[in-house]
Amino acid sequence: MNTNSAPIAPALPPRMPRMEATTSLHKAVLTFGQVATDFLATDREGQPPVRVIKAEAGLGKSTAVLAEIRKQLRDNPALRFLYMVPSLDLADELATKALADFGIEARVMRGRSQRQPNSTATMCAKSDIAEALATQNVSVTTTLCRSEDDQGNVSECPFYATCPYIAQLQAAKAGGLVIASHQYLSVRMEALKDVDWLIIDESFWQVLCAQKLVDLGRFTTYRGVGDSFRGRKGESRPEFDQRTAAATEKMIDAVARFANVVDDAARADRQPTLADFAAEGFTAEECDDLATLEYSRITTPEITAGMDEDMQRSLLEKAHVQEAYGFVRIWKILAAELRSGRQGESHGLVIEWGVLDPKTNKPANFIHAHWSRDPRFKEVPTLIIDADADPEIIGRFYPTAETVQIAAEWQNVEIVQVTDKTGSAQSLKGERRRDDVYNTALDMADRLASVIGNDPARRPLLVSQKAVIQAYSEAGDLDRAPFDTAWFGNTRGKDQWKQTAGIVVAGRIEPSPQALEAMARSIWFGSEEALTFMEPNAEGRFMLPKCQHWTTAKSGQSATVAVSYHPDRRADRVLRQVREAELMQALARVRPIHRGADNPCQIIVLTNVPLPIEADRFATWNEVVPDRHDLMRLAGFIPEKSNDAADVFPSLWTSATAVRIAASRRAERAFPAFAGGVSGSIY
Repeated sequence: MNTNSAPIAPALPPRMPRMEATTSLHKAVLTFGQVATDFLATDREGQPPVRVIKAEAGLGKSTAVLAEIRKQLRDNPALRFLYMVPSLDLADELATKALADFGIEARVMRGRSQRQPNSTATMCAKSDIAEALATQNVSVTTTLCRSEDDQGNVSECPFYATCPYIAQLQAAKAGGLVIASHQYLSVRMEALKDVDWLIIDESFWQVLCAQKLVDLGRFTTYRGVGDSFRGRKGESRPEFDQRTAAATEKMIDAVARFANVVDDAARADRQPTLADFAAEGFTAEECDDLATLEYSRITTPEITAGMDEDMQRSLLEKAHVQEAYGFVRIWKILAAELRSGRQGESHGLVIEWGVLDPKTNKPANFIHAHWSRDPRFKEVPTLIIDADADPEIIGRFYPTAETVQIAAEWQNVEIVQVTDKTGSAQSLKGERRRDDVYNTALDMADRLASVIGNDPARRPLLVSQKAVIQAYSEAGDLDRAPFDTAWFGNTRGKDQWKQTAGIVVAGRIEPSPQALEAMARSIWFGSEEALTFMEPNAEGRFMLPKCQHWTTAKSGQSATVAVSYHPDRRADRVLRQVREAELMQALARVRPIHRGADNPCQIIVLTNVPLPIEADRFATWNEVVPDRHDLMRLAGFIPEKSNDAADVFPSLWTSATAVRIAASRRAERAFPAFAGGVSGSIY
C-alpha cells in the first residue's frame, strides 16, 4: 500500500435499530450466562468459555451484565464475580449503579496508596513503604503486613487489625461482586483467587504490555549464582559445591555466547536474529534454566511486619532495585521466542546503542526488552465487553475467545467531517490551529444558544489532544468558555454529556512508528508469525506511509483521503486501536444511539480519519472553522463598513481593503438546518 494505491473503502459495521441491538446485547449476555453456569456445574471441566461482546458504547453493556449478575446471585449467592474496569473512578460509578439499579452491594478494590472512600487517608498507613517494596518486586503482604520468621514466629503490622486495605481483601473472599481496575489482571492476589466469573469492561491489553531497559554492559558481565541458590534435600556439601560451580560455569558460558551474538550483529550493523542465538547453541530450555539461576541472585530486604517503622525505612533506603529482575526477563523473552520457531529478528529484545542513560545522563548501550503478561483468572468463564475490541489483539491473551459484534443506528445526530486535514499533534501545537478549534466550539455554542438555554447539561463538548486542552487551560481560555472540554484517553465510560447539544472532536492521536512497533513487539513477542518493522527514509526518519481511503457521506458526497498506516498488519491494528478507537470513544460520549427527536446533537469532526460511522456530509477545514467575519460576530458586533471593522478589530484586519477582499472571497459555511428547527446557518 502507498499513496498511489487504489482507494480503499473503510468497513462500516452493519447497524440495526436501537431496540433490536439492545435485545441482541441482552441475548448475548444471557447466552453466556447459561454457558458459564453449565461450565461451573461440571466442576470446571474442560475449557472455560470466553466471549467478547463488541457492542456500541452507550448501548447498555454494563446494565445487561449487572442484570445477569443479579440473576445469577439470586440462584447462587455464594458466586464470586470480578468486574474489571479501566479506572477507579469508573469502578466507583459502576458500584453506585449496581446498588441503585440492581440492589447489588459491590466492593471496590483499591490500591494501598489510593484514598479511602470519603477520606484523604490512604488505604495503607505505610503506603509509601509498601509502594517502594512493590517496585522491587517484594511481596508486601508477607513482609510489611504479616510476616513469619524461620522459627515460625508471626508478626503483624501495628495497623493490621484496623487496616482498610486488609479488610477489603478479607471482604473480597466472600460471594458477590468485586470491582477492580484493569491493573489487577496481572497481579497475583490470594483474595481474588477462585473467582467464578470474570468480566472485563473496555480495552485492557495495554496494562498487560511492558517494556524495560537493561544495561547491556551489565548483562554481559560474567557472574555466578546468588545467595539463594540452595542445597537440595539429602545433598552433601561437596555435591552442593560441585553443583554451584557447574551452575556458575553455565551462566558464564551463556553470557559469553550472548555477547558473541550481539557483537557479531553489531559488526554487521543489524539486530541479532533468533537464528543467531540458535547457532550459538541457545535453546528455550536452557534460557528457562538461566532465568532460574538469575532468580538466585535476588535478595529481599530484611523487613518484617513487626519491625519499627524507622528501621523499615532505613533498610529500604539501603536496598536498591535489583538488576537481576531485568536479567530474568531477558532470558524468559528469549526462551519464548526460541519456542516460536521464528528465525528472524527478535521481537522482544532490541539492542540500542548510545542511548542516553536516564540515571547518569550519559550515552550507554541497552537491551530494550518488550513483553506482555498473560492475564490471571484464565481458568474461569470470562466475558469481555468492549466497543472497540480487536479480535486479533484479544486473541493474543484469550486465544479461544468468540466475538459477537453488535452495532446500533445513530439517530437524531448530524455529523459534519472535514476531509482536508488530519489535525495532527504537530499542527495543533501552533496557536492558529488551536484558535481554529477553540473558535469552532465557541461558534457551536453561539449557534445553538437557543437550544442550550440555561441548561448546563446541554453545553457543547470539545474533545482534543491533552496538550491542546491544557494550553487553553493555562491561557485562561476555559474560565468562561460556554462549553465543556475533555481529552482523548480520559473519556471512556463517562456519561455526563448525553444531553449535550453538540460536540467538536478535533485532531487525533497517532503514535510514532517506533511506538507502534514497541506495542506490537510487546503483544506478539512470542508469536510464530514474524512482525514487519519499518526502515528509516533517506533522511533517517521513520514515517508512516499513507494509503488512499475512499468514503461517502449521506449527502451523496464522496471523498478520497490519504490515511497513515503501518505496513505490518498487526502493528496497523494497534494503530487503529489508538487512533480510530479513541475518536469513536469521544463521539460516543454524546450517546448518539439514544438521541430522541427532542434531544438532537450536532457533531463536528475536525480530522479526516475515516471512521466506522457514515457522516451526513463533508466539508473542508476552512468551511467549518469560523473565519474573521464570524469572529466579529462572536465578539458581539459586526460593523457595517469595512473601515469601521478594521478600526474596531485591528487584531483581525490590517486594513479596510483586507476586510473587503475577505468578504468577496467568503464562501457560505455549509451547515444545513439543525435538527429541532434551529438554523445551522449563521448568516
